[in-house]
Amino acid sequence: IHEVTMFLTMNEYFDIQIKESLMKAKIDDMIQLRQEREKLMYFYRGQQTYYDDYLLNLITEDPERKLWLKARLRTVNFTEKVIKQKSKTYRETPEVEVWQNESINKESSKKYNELLKQSNAGVIRKEIERCTNLLGRTAVLVAEDKTEQSGIRIELITDFTPYYLDGTYNIYKPDAIIYPIAMNKGITDVTKQINMAWTSTSYCFVDNSLKFVDFVWNGEVINGWQPHNYDRMPIFFPYSSLPTDSFWVKMKSSVVSNNQVLNIQKTLQLDRYIYQAYKQLLSFGLSEEETKKIRLGVDKILSTNLGKNEADFKYLDLNDETLDQKVLYFKDTYDQALDEENLTSKYAKPSERSGIAIQVEASEQIEDRQDLQDFMRDSLELPLYDTIQMVGRNIGLQFPK
Repeated sequence: IHEVTMFLTMNEYFDIQIKESLMKAKIDDMIQLRQEREKLMYFYRGQQTYYDDYLLNLITEDPERKLWLKARLRTVNFTEKVIKQKSKTYRETPEVEVWQNESINKESSKKYNELLKQSNAGVIRKEIERCTNLLGRTAVLVAEDKTEQSGIRIELITDFTPYYLDGTYNIYKPDAIIYPIAMNKGITDVTKQINMAWTSTSYCFVDNSLKFVDFVWNGEVINGWQPHNYDRMPIFFPYSSLPTDSFWVKMKSSVVSNNQVLNIQKTLQLDRYIYQAYKQLLSFGLSEEETKKIRLGVDKILSTNLGKNEADFKYLDLNDETLDQKVLYFKDTYDQALDEENLTSKYAKPSERSGIAIQVEASEQIEDRQDLQDFMRDSLELPLYDTIQMVGRNIGLQFPK
């Protein structure tokens, strides 16, 4: 009996250890995923300064050298350029046709397009496509909003965490979501972030400790769980490629990696140019302290009688004939990075590319664009209509299924 009891106890112990290890691994993966998505958004928004120190560490470990390079750090707006070039579905605002009983319902179509126009959906859908193309997955909230002319607000969410609560586990359709929304004006501690959480039945506002906080939503103060009276969450999740074994899909991390390589090359290129494009003044016979006293300028006279020793000055010419090659290397890297995304670089010379190469490149661009259009129709346009139809019932908007 003692041996059997010990065996069962050890089994239970290992079971607990395995569960804890799996939970920790999942949490670590989620943290890394959020950091990677945050990094991609920083580069897309042009907020690359957050990664200046990381970039400098890749170049050198010398503190003085880092300080010197930081003043000459140059960034290339490559990520935003690529994403905008790849996301052309909403270059022109589309007209949506609402079908009913195998024919177009002209009245509903007109009303729906007018609602989208009043909700500024043209601009919002364009940004949803771009961020979805970059991150692979985004979330879109359709909410009642009394301040909007249409009565409905469409909101893009890029930083969020999905949750699965009930027994019907479906990795493609989370049961709940939590995401940061704003800094609470009523809280003096500006580090307190407010998060909104949605489930299939309710919503609430919490801080980072998951404690309920007061928040004004549609003119009402909300504290604790509040029922939303919808059939499901008024949130859906557009994607840029089909999910396989996970809720998350492939991100454009390679675009940001290439962006960092280009930033390094641009910074080093400028650094070398300062030395190589201009002659450097050298002093002979002066100590380091005496040299620091010398100032050259239009209204200054250079005096060599600074110390006991006789001073002499000469120019050192560090002109590097390979400087042009470094510029060409940067352009070549730029070309290769765009080629990975089936895009044409402004540096590419048409004469260097064969007719077949141009045809293949054009067909790949068309195929990429068509794929993204299909994904936007299936994961954005159709769920957007369904969600607006569901939310609209609360404010008197009726659309056919």
